[in-house]
Amino acid sequence: MLYHYCPVHISFPIWPFLSQPLFTSTEVILNPFLFQHHYRIQLLERCWNYELIHLLERCWVKDFELTNLPRTSKSDSSSTV
Repeated sequence: MLYHYCPVHISFPIWPFLSQPLFTSTEVILNPFLFQHHYRIQLLERCWNYELIHLLERCWVKDFELTNLPRTSKSDSSSTV
């Protein structure tokens, strides 16, 4: 059996921590706990923006569908009654 169950879940973003640009003008965080804290905040902001964009797109599509509905005239509806 190649894979086994691991009860410990590592939630630390190892690859983003290791791939930080060291010699640039951006801030490098060498403390792993502080890095994880900042990383989770950024992840939450990205998810929030993603959800907000999808919500706005759905609203726009609904509004577009409502404005492009075929309009019926009152004379057509009264003649059927």
